[in-house]
Amino acid sequence: FYLRDKRHVSGILIVVLSLVLLLYKSGETIYFAQEGKSVIPYEVSHLAYWVVPFLFLVGLPGSDYAGGALAFVCGVGFLLGAFIRPADLIANMTLYEDIRLLFTHELFFFLSLLRLFTYRSFLGKDYWSFVMTMFFFLLYFLLLRYRVIFPKEDFSSYSIALRVTDGSLVNYLIPDASLTWRILFASFCIGLIFLVPWLLLLLNQAWFRQE
Repeated sequence: FYLRDKRHVSGILIVVLSLVLLLYKSGETIYFAQEGKSVIPYEVSHLAYWVVPFLFLVGLPGSDYAGGALAFVCGVGFLLGAFIRPADLIANMTLYEDIRLLFTHELFFFLSLLRLFTYRSFLGKDYWSFVMTMFFFLLYFLLLRYRVIFPKEDFSSYSIALRVTDGSLVNYLIPDASLTWRILFASFCIGLIFLVPWLLLLLNQAWFRQE
């Protein structure tokens, strides 16, 4: 609320924090490569570390909304995942890894608030920039899931993004779920990913009408 009337401050914060994410991910990628560890992105946030700052910094039409919505999905999605499956996202990691992931994902969340609710009122057409961004994300994960790209790597047993894409994540709720349940679950999750940003768009417009 305070920053809504100081958009130049919001703009500076968005640029600085975007650069922080880029520098962090660049350093981590270089370190993992030197250690011989895989640097292939297999989660939404793995791609978002690069895509969100890019969308914020390049200034293409609608890219600010796409970046804000994607950052929101990553920030809130991590908390929901940690709540639903703490054994996968918390218990199997060190305290440092838990703190690092919590910090970076909630940095996504803070960036989404800055972009969506302190900068400008968005238009309905801005939503399609997010749709196009997520279309390429979905295409990437389908290619990764069915090993069209990186055929020697198999992330399908532990990647949440891949297990959402093929519906197998529903097994956490319904063991040995049928194909029908998997299709329904995948459709629900993907639909939710598109619905929440649309609601954020409506909330953004209502927020700025109060000025």
